[in-house]
Amino acid sequence: MYCAGPMFSLNTPKSFSVSRLHMSANSGTDPYNSPGVFLADQAQLDLIAQYGLPSWSYAGHSDSKLLDEQWSLELAVSTLLGALSRATLLHDVGYLESGLQSALEGMVLGDEIASYARALLAELPCGGDDYAFGEVAAVGPGGDHLGRRLTRERHRLFWQPDLIDQASHERWSAAGGRTLLERVRERVAELQATEPAFALDDEVSRTLAGLAHGRR
Repeated sequence: MYCAGPMFSLNTPKSFSVSRLHMSANSGTDPYNSPGVFLADQAQLDLIAQYGLPSWSYAGHSDSKLLDEQWSLELAVSTLLGALSRATLLHDVGYLESGLQSALEGMVLGDEIASYARALLAELPCGGDDYAFGEVAAVGPGGDHLGRRLTRERHRLFWQPDLIDQASHERWSAAGGRTLLERVRERVAELQATEPAFALDDEVSRTLAGLAHGRR
């Protein structure tokens, strides 16, 4: 945990992050996705939660150097573990190579996996109407619910992916047989071609440009 106390005045709002080093003896690097890293993060987050403080941790990152199978696997694992950690804020979406790289594709796919994680952690409805006993009795043995009003009203409550493919092979093939990475890159291109929803003030833009220039 970062020791941030001396930097703040008493009663200043704080958000504590978790920090861990898990150097690989094989490569000499600091991998982000080893089991020990997540265990160390969770131990610190549990302590922060015990003190009733806000926290931030990590999600949506990979140690891969390119957008390959390892990238998508680690992005999904880190996002789900980050969500299960119950940290107040999750950071690092889109990071590659232990934070030395980043990719727009990682941010786009990370958004999809984050929506999956939110659906996974959503409260399971257990109210009187949620069991639909009357609907089950009305249809009866041998019937189906496809054309029923309750189905039309509630089928969209289930999580629906935007990039992850769940179609049959025939429909997937007829739609072009694109891979996940191809679909992600198409979405990146769509977003880049869209007009920004907001713009920074000119003075802020100049200040940021000056800071970036000074770092080169």
